Amino acid sequence: MSPIYRMSKPNFHAMSQKELHDYVLAHREDQEAFYAYVDKLHVEGNWIEMPPLQS
Repeated sequence: MSPIYRMSKPNFHAMSQKELHDYVLAHREDQEAFYAYVDKLHVEGNWIEMPPLQS
């Protein structure tokens, strides 16, 4: 497909974490979006840490 007809990528840095999460789920083949999402998670630092399971 010609680059003229290809849609431009969204601005991942301008997206909220939720918007980017939804985009990644809808476009699972888009590695650039995935890495932007992981970078955003790292920068925003809102990971949920779970204690190890007790067996």
